[in-house]
Amino acid sequence: MIQSSRLPPLLLSALFALALVAEPLLPSSLQASEEKKIEFPAASQHSVVKQRVGLTDVEVDYSRPNKNDREIFGGLVPYGKLWRTGANAVTKIRFSKPVTLGDKEIPAGEYALFTIPTADEWTIIVSKDAKVQSAADYKQENDAARLTAKPEPVPVTIETFTIELADVKGASATLNFLWDKTRVPVSRNPFRSQSRRSPSS
Repeated sequence: MIQSSRLPPLLLSALFALALVAEPLLPSSLQASEEKKIEFPAASQHSVVKQRVGLTDVEVDYSRPNKNDREIFGGLVPYGKLWRTGANAVTKIRFSKPVTLGDKEIPAGEYALFTIPTADEWTIIVSKDAKVQSAADYKQENDAARLTAKPEPVPVTIETFTIELADVKGASATLNFLWDKTRVPVSRNPFRSQSRRSPSS
């Protein structure tokens, strides 16, 4: 004889009530999970610049703040103080092979890139401590190179801070910093790859 198993009416009522309670909670929990995945753009966008110079691959990793009607150099970026050369994290520069920056020879590797702006002259610092998190953690003893460059006025306002490698000719290039109405070219002693081929090769 086959008998059907039946749940007691009280238990059925309890299960039904539990289902009614759980049903509205499930979508809200899923919604909360979806909300956690929402990503908003940073105020200062992250950028990676890649350029081959001679036989050397150069990469600059930095964040790009905007002017937003503010006074930049001598204001937002104080004169005479160490700057991380961008926003958010400290700017990093990588070389796949040894290079010469100014008159300094720099081995291949990753470095932190700091600057000290003034109205008449900028100091550019390449630090061997690539893991440094902020300007407050900078130590001069870790300098791989330190050189100077003269700021120049530009005829238009550059809204977003820009680092570029320009005038790429053979195994050399000019490292430019541009923002607001200022351009700082490291061109008197340009960036130069040491991986040049000899004329006979």
